[in-house]
Amino acid sequence: MQIICEKEKLLKALLKCQGITSTKLSLSILSNIYLKAKDNHLHLFTTNLEIGLECKIKVNLLKEGEVVISSKKLFDIVKESPTNEILISKDEKEVVISCEKTTYKLNYVSEEEFPRFPEINKEKSFSIPSFILKEMIKKVIFASSLDTFRYVLNSIYLSISGSNIEMVATDGYRLATINKKLDNKKFDFNSLDLAVIIPNKTLQELSKITNDDEEKIDFFIEENQISFKGNDFVLNSKLIEGNYPNYKELIPHENKNKFHIDRRVFLNTCKRVSIISNNQLFFTLSSDSLAISSYTPEIGSCNEEVKVKYQGDDLKISFNAKYLIDVLKNIEEEEICFSFEDEKRAGLISYDESYKYVILPMRIKVD
Repeated sequence: MQIICEKEKLLKALLKCQGITSTKLSLSILSNIYLKAKDNHLHLFTTNLEIGLECKIKVNLLKEGEVVISSKKLFDIVKESPTNEILISKDEKEVVISCEKTTYKLNYVSEEEFPRFPEINKEKSFSIPSFILKEMIKKVIFASSLDTFRYVLNSIYLSISGSNIEMVATDGYRLATINKKLDNKKFDFNSLDLAVIIPNKTLQELSKITNDDEEKIDFFIEENQISFKGNDFVLNSKLIEGNYPNYKELIPHENKNKFHIDRRVFLNTCKRVSIISNNQLFFTLSSDSLAISSYTPEIGSCNEEVKVKYQGDDLKISFNAKYLIDVLKNIEEEEICFSFEDEKRAGLISYDESYKYVILPMRIKVD
């Protein structure tokens, strides 16, 4: 194996792999990266057994071959290279990496030891543009759970029905859902009707490696696997088995109390007031006025009034500050609507019918 790579192209591909490769895993082979040079391309493979990623870049191919070496060491070497051209070659004993006047010699392991992801049936497939995929992931993934004891919630629920594609995430205290209607012919939906549970880690990595443009991302789904294919990558992942909560029952539909507010104003106010207490914010609503306050016995209090378009009864209600800030910083729309039935039932943040964010209120202690 002997190739000449452009530093920036190789570094970009290696950076995509770093999110999946881990040095903390008990199986040491998984801290490595599998390189395969053929057809004027370098293919880079990495896996943690739950997720597998293949990236490819164009190279000057002098000799075909394959090798498995340390992913982190290769990344660091390329990152610190003083030259744009990097020569990588393999002999019987080691891999030699030459960067101008610097030469590295790395040990390698047999490529036969490196685990492969099984091939996925291409029958159940569809595609959507990268920018829509990234938007949908961004607007829901923050609401997914990080609790390892509730594994089915460490995920995003993806459902497709006809030309509708929906993503849902919840941690049991809040829920985000986004729905898009896409052109069947343009995006190859093939009249699919399916639902799968995808690990949030998978979609985090997918969002990192995709561009915010019109690039078509192909989806391939089997019983317990999903594959995403872009122009220069293939990401494979196991699916989560189990039953996702009946989230539609949790979404309020007829909230009599509601206000409209500029999203940036609301976000910045919540940030300022939460300096005193990053846990709980109190909302006092009357007429066209919203007062947001916080209080911590050991520190003090904060209160800020904001003009809003409010319809409803005079009301005092409380929400988790972080849960509010999370949604407000992950959507881009100028104005949002916040509605609730009363101080004990879930609130709903939306900007149109395609997006809903449900948040449970916090109990207000009475002295």
